[in-house]
Amino acid sequence: MFVEDMSVFFNKDEHAVLAKRLLPGGATEDVAVLFDRPDALFAGDMVQAPDPEILYPAGQFAGLEHGEQLLIESETWKVVSEPSHIEDGRMMKAQLKPVYA
Repeated sequence: MFVEDMSVFFNKDEHAVLAKRLLPGGATEDVAVLFDRPDALFAGDMVQAPDPEILYPAGQFAGLEHGEQLLIESETWKVVSEPSHIEDGRMMKAQLKPVYA
């Protein structure tokens, strides 16, 4: 069995973007994430758009919870789902909603 190098996917020069976790007291935590911001889908007269989400290595953003805020690409986002492990458990997924001022 070989061990995959996940750092290739989380390289900010390639696929990833920097997400800044806004912690109490003004502190921040930076993590490279894969940011999925899907386009709206049109079905008849209705617009359906899946929530944007981030994928990040398990062990990063330790304790990230529903309601916390992240700064991604100069926009503020709120975590609207409990982060969950995906597939083999080496990555986490969290859904986001934009925070409007």
